[in-house]
Amino acid sequence: MRPVAFVALGFLLVACQSSIDSRLEEARELVFRQRPEEAIAAYRSLLYALEGQNDERAQKARIEALSRIGDLSYLEKRDIQGAAEAYRTLIRLAPNAEEAYWAREKLAEIAHHHLRDLPEAITHWQVLATSGREGSEQFAYRVARAYFEARDYEQSRKECENIVRAFPEGKVAQDALFLLATSFQFEGRHEEAIAAFDRVEERWPDTEIAARARFQKGRARMALGDPDGALADYLAALKSHPDPERVQAEIARARRHVAELQRMRNTDRRAAFRG
Repeated sequence: MRPVAFVALGFLLVACQSSIDSRLEEARELVFRQRPEEAIAAYRSLLYALEGQNDERAQKARIEALSRIGDLSYLEKRDIQGAAEAYRTLIRLAPNAEEAYWAREKLAEIAHHHLRDLPEAITHWQVLATSGREGSEQFAYRVARAYFEARDYEQSRKECENIVRAFPEGKVAQDALFLLATSFQFEGRHEEAIAAFDRVEERWPDTEIAARARFQKGRARMALGDPDGALADYLAALKSHPDPERVQAEIARARRHVAELQRMRNTDRRAAFRG
């Protein structure tokens, strides 16, 4: 290539670099001035201008543009579909970028709360849970909760057990083991629920979570037709439970059942004696 051609190519590269920088500054200024529609348009114009450019600077500009489009669409314009599209494109383009991490978190929220797409939310939470970042255990718990919400109780319990193994000392382990026990209740498997709530009590005795577990054991015993056992559980839970009024209401209910059961027993004994 002739020297003149090298010089021309150099000028072209500098011009492209300058164009990218100026477009980014223009879009950032619009964000700063709280003009989200114009900022989104500016970032989209930049993406169009970057077509065919594959150097590192162009890639960084694309990542910034997609991240800002997603955030502005979601947080400022409440354009759920537009935000989801931008975040998905960003994740496909640069799955390991810092911006992709935050895009996954927001996209999971969108999928869960707005699109009602639990499988997509679970997919992103699973990636976030294995990121090794601080707080990743919370995303693992969201996976377990999502399976619970989808009524896939067996998978939810598997996820809960994984959490307890991976994070045995944290609060998330308490929440996971409590959720595991609750899943048995929702399936009407009350004896298994009682055994699972026993695990919570044994692991964290004399704590609020233990009192909550004892209360739920009482509810399970009531469902099994054991008001005496339920009453004992409710009374044990009362001291440390965060909602004592609710516990008192269940105590009163259990006492009524116990009294009625005792009345029936007395009636049966009198009938047997007369017979």
